[in-house]
Amino acid sequence: MDVQDKMTEIALQAQRSELGINEGTSLPIMEAFYTLQGEGAYQGQAAYFIRLGGCDVGCVWCDVKDSWDALAHPVKSIDQILEEALAEIKTFTGLASGKSAAEKILLQ
Repeated sequence: MDVQDKMTEIALQAQRSELGINEGTSLPIMEAFYTLQGEGAYQGQAAYFIRLGGCDVGCVWCDVKDSWDALAHPVKSIDQILEEALAEIKTFTGLASGKSAAEKILLQ
């Protein structure tokens, strides 16, 4: 990583911190919608799907590359995300994110 890349990374970390993303108090939301679960043990059941913004892995097979830039998506508090999800459906919620974002959330 060269000096310019490092400076860009420091600036992005500062922006994320300012928005509360690093502290886990809020998250960038690419999209959230009511749907039917399409795979797995809950296939066919009602679901409220939440796709987070932010991933630094960059998998070539990713079907939502628009989600990679966390700062390109509105940031919502955890309380607001839950309130919106619970207003839509009261059963199952799916959460999707890039590998790094998921690890950070799950480790908190």
